Amino acid sequence: MGNVEKLKAEFHGEMLEILDKEPEVGFSSSYFRQMVHDYGGVEAAHRLLKPDRQLPPMFEHHRRISRLDLAIESRVLKERYQELFSEDERKVACFRLKHGD
Repeated sequence: MGNVEKLKAEFHGEMLEILDKEPEVGFSSSYFRQMVHDYGGVEAAHRLLKPDRQLPPMFEHHRRISRLDLAIESRVLKERYQELFSEDERKVACFRLKHGD
């Protein structure tokens, strides 16, 4: 398995981890769960990080309960995953984490 494929698998695992922790924080995102199932974690994140896309309810919930560590955006900004996401996607993630919209 190449480095990029390994990173994609690790990122996918982090998305599954977020989904596993949802019950602990009182949330259930069937939409995100379906996206991860259908497209994989990386492609789901690509789809959610489009600049014109409305904030996902999952993000707003995590912000409201001060658990942005469970937001997709926080995982996208990890240095180890930098090559999986475009600069624009990383900017969207950063903006959302700082400003919430």
